[in-house]
Amino acid sequence: MLLLRSSGQVDQSLLLILILVIGFSLSGCVPSPEDQQQTPRPTVNAVDTERAPNTNEEESPRLGIKAPTETAPVNVALAAPKIHETTNPETATPSETKPVEFKTEIVAAFEKLVNPTDSIEEWEKANQELLEFGQEAIPLLADKLKNGNEIERETAASAIVALGSDAKAALPELRLALKDVLPFVQVNAAVALIQFPDEHKKAIPALVALLEHSDESVRQMATMNLAILGTEASNHVAD
Repeated sequence: MLLLRSSGQVDQSLLLILILVIGFSLSGCVPSPEDQQQTPRPTVNAVDTERAPNTNEEESPRLGIKAPTETAPVNVALAAPKIHETTNPETATPSETKPVEFKTEIVAAFEKLVNPTDSIEEWEKANQELLEFGQEAIPLLADKLKNGNEIERETAASAIVALGSDAKAALPELRLALKDVLPFVQVNAAVALIQFPDEHKKAIPALVALLEHSDESVRQMATMNLAILGTEASNHVAD
């Protein structure tokens, strides 16, 4: 206002401009000196504050961590069942084991022993032929002792006893024969086993049990072979 009084030549347009400037400064449109001294706030681009949506992640509403929506597959080596395995039919081998084949002459001699005959000479000849094969006859005799019928098991047991130490390959079948239902097979199996020192502990109880058998010939065989064992069977003198 002092300026207006000292200069009367100011026209009305200048006065209007001054009024507008004063009005703007009072309304806050023109920054004050304190506002100009403050550090202006940096403007932030909206792209920096907002992340582009990730289709593989989602924000956890409670913990503020990112929980993957899909978990990576775990590679585990699993053994495939044999039922799923494929084989080439041209190279595949049959799973069935082939039946054991025995020498034809041995089978023929054994068949003569188990089949009824009116000639004692023929039976003795067949028995001698079988024993002459020695260890070669053991596979057949062991098989018959385990899987044969009554007459085949009894015949095989008698032949194995006659072969003596050559019957070592038949020890597993002889141990099983100690529990055979036929007493004649039991006693012959025990007699065959006492020819092997390591088998005495198995044979002696079987022979002692047969001392009370109703068949006289079985009791006689058991008694004679216990006597052969000597002091090893001394604990069974009372029996």
